[in-house]
Amino acid sequence: MKQPTAQVGFDADVTQKAVVSGEGAAGATITVKNGSDTLGSTRVADDGTWSLPIDPIGPGQHTLTVEQTGIDGTQTTTAVADFGAAVSIDAPETFAAGAMTVTGQSSAGAQVTIVSGGKQIDSFTVSNADGSFSRDLTGLGSGKIELEVTAKSKGGLTTETTASSTAPIVAESVQISSHVKNGTFMPGEQLFTGRGTVGATITFNVHGFRNPEYNMTTTVDQFGNWQIRRGLADTTYPLLSVKQTPQAGVVNELTNWNLRPYDGIGQPGDLELTNFKDGDFFNPGDQVFAGMATPGATIVFNPFGLDNPAVESYNIVTKADETTGKWEIRRALANTNYDQIGVRQEPAAEGKVNQINNIRVAPYGWIGKPADLTVTSPTADSTAPAGVQTFTGTATPGTRVTVYVWGDNPTNPATAIANARGQWTINRGMGAYPVKYNVRVVQENAGDKIDTVRVPLTITE
Repeated sequence: MKQPTAQVGFDADVTQKAVVSGEGAAGATITVKNGSDTLGSTRVADDGTWSLPIDPIGPGQHTLTVEQTGIDGTQTTTAVADFGAAVSIDAPETFAAGAMTVTGQSSAGAQVTIVSGGKQIDSFTVSNADGSFSRDLTGLGSGKIELEVTAKSKGGLTTETTASSTAPIVAESVQISSHVKNGTFMPGEQLFTGRGTVGATITFNVHGFRNPEYNMTTTVDQFGNWQIRRGLADTTYPLLSVKQTPQAGVVNELTNWNLRPYDGIGQPGDLELTNFKDGDFFNPGDQVFAGMATPGATIVFNPFGLDNPAVESYNIVTKADETTGKWEIRRALANTNYDQIGVRQEPAAEGKVNQINNIRVAPYGWIGKPADLTVTSPTADSTAPAGVQTFTGTATPGTRVTVYVWGDNPTNPATAIANARGQWTINRGMGAYPVKYNVRVVQENAGDKIDTVRVPLTITE
């Protein structure tokens, strides 16, 4: 009687189950157990081999018992399944400016996600052979925060842990972001959103605070955001108000928001800004900003950003055409860069784009902070068919980028200007093949940053 053998294998893909496999007597039944728990059974094939995928059974090492039956009694052997360490994380007791460095442990190849306040903060694959990791986290907010860490590691094992930390809270004015003052809404349930001081209690009342029986409350989350759902009837709400737990030195109460129903709204549509896009350049002077929106919607535009009471006086309001949804707003731009241009449509259309934030534009000739030159496409030492090749990457905003397909030979260069976000694209025909080009890409105004990148590229048929 052939005695069974067994070993446990793990796929490089951590979403795949571990597989127990080995040899045995053809036709026998193999049963794999972890202590008293049966993990599964299978039949030994005619060639004497067998294999059995098993569900994850927890972190660490587990000695599995393998039983062979059905031919001549019972024969046993063992195999060790090492699922690696459960995820762990260490966070500092305090942090500031929404950022901290954390360290932790899992296993090599594990897929780790970090969530805080319902928002994914980080996602990465553990690259260190010993399973250790260190991550610089940003966008954490303030106050007492909790990190929820999940790791998917070898054999399909999922482990979780938490850590907490605390940052000082800076008082922030209460804001309503979702509905513009003196604006319109579509009768029905509304999602009111805004900002305030982290941890503060928000009190919201569509009929004003002289009618406390209609008060609704919530708490500002760690990111400074709040939200409340409230139905609005087909009537005006001149006294709609919101306030937060009083904070020193900021605006704590907004009253008489004065919302009115708009019944002539057309089919809900995405808000679009069609003639300016993020990173564009402009000639200083009078500009026309144009786009599309829900027909009849109120459009609010601000070159210095929305949802900030300090610049609210710069809001410009118009209405989208009640038939086509087209809108346009005229606004002069000075000879400076703008990086927080915002547009919003009111009322918000469920499931549609309702607000566009942080559009950056700059005057022609503006040069931004020096940045490293990068080439994102094509990758070095890749191949491509003959024809027009598209080179893309990043550089110092506003600076000239040049592609020399013949390397140090300056013949027939192709150039472009990196946009106000530093992104650039150059199309260059490369017809000769089979040839390996030692492409050289150069940027101006790099200061002490990387100004030259080599991209060897082989053109095939």
